[in-house]
Amino acid sequence: VKSATDISRGGLVGTLASFAPQCSIDVSGTKAGAFAELFSESYGRFLVAYEGAAPEGVREIGTVGGNSMTIKADGTTITISKSEIDEWYNSTTALMRF
Repeated sequence: VKSATDISRGGLVGTLASFAPQCSIDVSGTKAGAFAELFSESYGRFLVAYEGAAPEGVREIGTVGGNSMTIKADGTTITISKSEIDEWYNSTTALMRF
């Protein structure tokens, strides 16, 4: 394991925006559903980065790298550029501080 973080603040999408904004993930066909997978802030969920084979008990959802965030979910693909992520993340964070 190279790194890991919980996703209890911002869900998977919010965590990816700060942890790995240039990535490609696929949450299609998950038991909880795409919306819950992407936005749930429930405790006990972690984002783990590793090299090689997935550690036991880890479900692989994507890869890190590229020049944007690409999210696939049940037949829909959304691509968000790094500059859009920076604008969204920084403006949301700034609003929450006040």
